[in-house]
Amino acid sequence: MTKRLRIRNQHNELVVDSDTYGTHCIGRATFVSLQQHHGSGGGTVSGSSTYQFASTRSILWAIDLPVDRRVGILKTDYANGVHTLTAYCGYSGAENGDFDQQEQVTIWAFTTITERIADAGLLLRHSVTNQVTHDFGAPALTFPLALGGLDSGVVVNSVARPVALGASPYYEATYEPGTGGQYIKTDYRRFLVRRVSGAIAYAPTLVLRSGIMSGALPPDTVYSEPSPFFIVDGTNLP
Repeated sequence: MTKRLRIRNQHNELVVDSDTYGTHCIGRATFVSLQQHHGSGGGTVSGSSTYQFASTRSILWAIDLPVDRRVGILKTDYANGVHTLTAYCGYSGAENGDFDQQEQVTIWAFTTITERIADAGLLLRHSVTNQVTHDFGAPALTFPLALGGLDSGVVVNSVARPVALGASPYYEATYEPGTGGQYIKTDYRRFLVRRVSGAIAYAPTLVLRSGIMSGALPPDTVYSEPSPFFIVDGTNLP
């Protein structure tokens, strides 16, 4: 008979399973540049900021949640041992589709635990392969405090610095007919926002980019899959 250990948080959500590899923080991404919204291709493109992190490991990104800022990771690229991220951290004082002013935001890199990291501490192994899956002596472990989704927020007002993992924002693109063989494409996103009350949820839809495109009008609106997010305590992250 195989034996497994499972640990749940105060919301009865599973946060540790000895047969599932845990993760821990291995560093902070380096800020590279920031750009405010600007004109491009006959329309306006929202601003963003860029970061890099050198590692050959697969990475799970975590992003800080400054109060009343809409945040999310727009895209990631990898080449020659360097991960490059494009992130969003904006504010405008209104959630009516206006283009936000951008700010720098802190982003951390987490990776899976597959071997012993610390000299001491509880060690969990897979019940079949016997490979290490959790090392409780490792620094900056991932212990989710809450889970939210596109239409389900959470409240974590007891956490000094809540940080979101998996904050890949919901995406939608719409197309409107134009003239002279052109059409208007508008990209929308929904970003995470943390309120003073401690509530964390996806904000209403925000325009990310709008511009004139050439060619035949695409037949359908494009949607992404709704993205869940996990909240961890970032107080002791590097």
